[in-house]
Amino acid sequence: MKKQIKKLLLLFITLNLITSCNSQTEKSKNVKSKKSIAKAISVLPNATIEETIVYYYKLKKEQPSIYNFNDENELNNLGYQYLNNGMAKDAIEIFKLLVSEFPNSANAYDSMGEAYYKDGNMPLALENYQKSLQLNPKNSNAEQWIVSINYKTRERPKFNQIFTKQQYLEDMDEMALRITKKHKNPFEFITKDAFNELVKTQKSKIREGMTYKEFIWELSPIIASIACEHSHLNFFNQEDDMLPVKFRFPMEAEIVNDRLLVTNTHANEKKVTKGSSITSINGKTISEITNSIFKHIAANGHTLARKNTTFSAYITSYIPYYFKFPNAYTITLENSQQPIKLVQLQEFQYTPINNKSSFEIIEEQGYAKLRIPYFGAYGGKKLVKFKEFLETSFKKLKEKKVNKLIVDLRRNGGGCSCGAIPLLQYISKKPFIYFDANSPLPGDLSEGGEQFPMKNNFKGTTYVLIDGHVGSTGGHLASVIKTNAIATLIGEETGSSYYANGGMQQHLGTNTAVMYYISTGDTNFTTATDLPRNRGVLPDYFVYKTTKSIRENKDVQMEYALQLIKQ
Repeated sequence: MKKQIKKLLLLFITLNLITSCNSQTEKSKNVKSKKSIAKAISVLPNATIEETIVYYYKLKKEQPSIYNFNDENELNNLGYQYLNNGMAKDAIEIFKLLVSEFPNSANAYDSMGEAYYKDGNMPLALENYQKSLQLNPKNSNAEQWIVSINYKTRERPKFNQIFTKQQYLEDMDEMALRITKKHKNPFEFITKDAFNELVKTQKSKIREGMTYKEFIWELSPIIASIACEHSHLNFFNQEDDMLPVKFRFPMEAEIVNDRLLVTNTHANEKKVTKGSSITSINGKTISEITNSIFKHIAANGHTLARKNTTFSAYITSYIPYYFKFPNAYTITLENSQQPIKLVQLQEFQYTPINNKSSFEIIEEQGYAKLRIPYFGAYGGKKLVKFKEFLETSFKKLKEKKVNKLIVDLRRNGGGCSCGAIPLLQYISKKPFIYFDANSPLPGDLSEGGEQFPMKNNFKGTTYVLIDGHVGSTGGHLASVIKTNAIATLIGEETGSSYYANGGMQQHLGTNTAVMYYISTGDTNFTTATDLPRNRGVLPDYFVYKTTKSIRENKDVQMEYALQLIKQ
C-alpha cells in the first residue's frame, strides 16, 4: 500500500513538472512571438517623445496581445538608445514610462538615476538610485553611484576645517571596519593583530582642534598597510587638490635609482639646475623622508617601484604634508653641503603628460612605435575602437614589412584584461595562457585557457618599455611577457606584477566626507606565479634617467631600445 502511494505521489509530481515546464515553454513562445513594442514606438517619423509615449499607450490599449509589454528590457533598451545618442531628456521620459509600467523594478530606477545624472540633475539622480537600492539592497551599482553623487554634491572638507575628535575617530574606525569587511583578502601582507594595532596607534594621534589636513594624513597609513594598489585615498588627489600653492614644495623631482633628481625647477631655475640630485630637504635626508612617507602610499605587496613613482608624481604636495606645511624649504645637492633656500611658488601647474595611444612607423630606420598608456576599455564602443586601433596598426606593420617594434607601456596604470590580451595576441608568436587556471576571471570565459596569436600577428622583434607606473593589468601583461619571453623588457621595475585585486568601491567618511576606495573584487593572477608577489616585473635591461638626460630632455629608455634595434 505504501509503495502504491509513493508511486502515485511520484506520478503526480512528474505530471505537475511536465505541466509546469509546458506552461513555461508556452509563455516563452508567446513572449517571443510578440512584436517588439520598443521598435514599434521608435519608428514614428519626426515624432516628439510625448507623441511616442502616447503611441505606446494607444498600442497597449488596442493591441495588447500583439506587442511585448511584459518585458521591461524593451523600454530599458530604448531609453539607453536615447541616452547613448546624447538625448538625456528624452531618455528620462522613456525611463519615467518604464518606472510607471514596472514600479517594483530596481533596474528601472537605476536606469532613471543614470539618465538624471547625465542630464546634470544630481538630486533626482540620487533619489532614483536610492529607490533602486531600497528595492534591491544588493545593487552595488546604485550603491556606488550614491556615494559618487554624494561626494560631488556635498561640500568638500577644506584644508583648515576642524571636525570634533569624536568625528575623526568614528570615520577612522569606519574605514578600518570597511576594509576588513569588504576587502576579500585584507591580511595578506599584514596580520590582523598588526592591522588593529596600527589603527589603535593612528587613533592615538587624533586630538581636539585637529584640522582636516592633519587628519587625512594620519588616516592614510591604515589603508596603505594592507598593500593593495586598488585600495587607497584616491591616490593623493584629495590632499593635493586642497593644498594652497604657497605651501607646495616648489620643484618637481623623481626618485631615480635611489637618487632624487630635479625634473622641473619652476621658479628656482636660477638656483637649481634641472637634473640635480637633491640629498636633503629642511635638514632631513631623502631616505629619512621617503621611509616615512612610503607608509602613507598604497602599493601591491608594498612594491617599492610603485611607492617611488607615486611619491615622485605628487612630490610637490607630499613634502609639505610630511613637514607639516613649512613656510620655506631649504635643500642641499649632491657633492655640495651649501644649503639652498628655495623660492616659493606663486602659481603651479603640473607638467603635462601624454596619455593618448599612438602608432608611428619610421620607415627609413625600419622600426615602429606603439604607445599604449592605458587599457581602460571595459567593453562597449571604447573596446571596439581600441581593438580597431590595434588591428589597423599591425596591418600597417605587415604592409610596410617592418620587423622591429617598440611598445611603450610606461605610465600604463592598468585597465581591462580584455584590452591587454589582444595586444599580446598581436606580439606573440606562439600560444600563451594569460590567467592562471586557479585565478578567477575578471572578464568573460574566453579570457581563460590558451590564447592564440592573431592571424595578422607581428612576426618581428618586439621591445617593451616599462616603468614603476605600470600597474594592475599593466603588471599582469608585463608578467606574461616576462614568463613567456614574448618581448624584450626595457626600463625600470614595474609597479605591480602577476596579481591584482579588482573591483574598487568608493566610500565616504560619514562625518568628514573623506573619500577612499576599497578593492572588493577577487584577486586575479596570471600564469607568471614564479615571480615574487612583493615586487614588480624586472626588465631584461635596466635603463634609468640620468642628470644629463634630464637636462637634455632625452628619453634614455627609448634611445636604448633604438640601440638594440641598430645592433
